[in-house]
Amino acid sequence: MHVWLSFNDVVERSVRHVAKRMRAEALGSGTMKFGAACLAAVILSLTAERSLAFEEDGCEKQRKQYPKIWNDVSKEKIVYRCYAHYLGSFIVRIGETDRKGRTQMSIQIGSHERAATIKEVTIYRMWLHKEQLKRLREGKYFATVVRKESSCWVRGDLDDDLIFFMDNTEAALARPDADNEGGYFSGGSFGAFGSNSIECEPGK
Repeated sequence: MHVWLSFNDVVERSVRHVAKRMRAEALGSGTMKFGAACLAAVILSLTAERSLAFEEDGCEKQRKQYPKIWNDVSKEKIVYRCYAHYLGSFIVRIGETDRKGRTQMSIQIGSHERAATIKEVTIYRMWLHKEQLKRLREGKYFATVVRKESSCWVRGDLDDDLIFFMDNTEAALARPDADNEGGYFSGGSFGAFGSNSIECEPGK
């Protein structure tokens, strides 16, 4: 749960501190100049702080940009079926396009299509702009962060969300097999989801 101190609370506390300091000093021109300088510094810093302030309903506003029923992918189209050794199978879909030209992408962990609306199924989502959508369809050097339903991004903190990277170019598909010692690819490029290397094929 995120708890934030309101902007008004910050202002009140800071101004009260400066006023207390001014009263504690003997009144004089030097002291008044000091107090005025402090007050100006406080106001300047608070103005900057306000520009970076996170709205109290910021998390809710982020969530509202996505489907009301988060796990409902019934109207989305499968574009890739992917596999990771430790993660297992997962499905990449694209959904509606909004008025801004953005298209929603979803990643469903597991390959049971009919279970896609069950609460226990894990779904990640993200909006893609036109260039990203083009790269996704082509499978060429596509990358984006994807978010959980509970995610709340604050000042660059992505709330432990995952990066999805796809490289289905000919060079990537021709990569060497895993070596016998560590099980890691010995060369070439490959896709990744979080900390897992992945393989994807166009879905139907």
